[in-house]
Amino acid sequence: METVPAGVPQGTKLGPWLFIMINYLEVTSSDGVFKYVDDTTTHEIVKKGDDGQAQTLLDEINDWSIANKFRLHPQKCKELRISFTRDDVSYKDVSIDQSTLNIVE
Repeated sequence: METVPAGVPQGTKLGPWLFIMINYLEVTSSDGVFKYVDDTTTHEIVKKGDDGQAQTLLDEINDWSIANKFRLHPQKCKELRISFTRDDVSYKDVSIDQSTLNIVE
């Protein structure tokens, strides 16, 4: 198996095949999953005082990816945290294969 060092060019014949593959992805521990041709977004709603399950979500997606001969690229994966609380909330960092994801604003 070879690694492809690039994304999927728009308009290629590979796009529909990737969409069919990614369409089978199910993340049972997520509050929602948004799927695109070669991109997936998942989210969770964390109530005040609860711990987030972001690492569990990411592990589930990573396990599915490995089982289906895909690999997640940790440097291309990002974490966005949105909080509506007045207090600063601290969550554990999430990682793929010991690579911590960048948090974006």
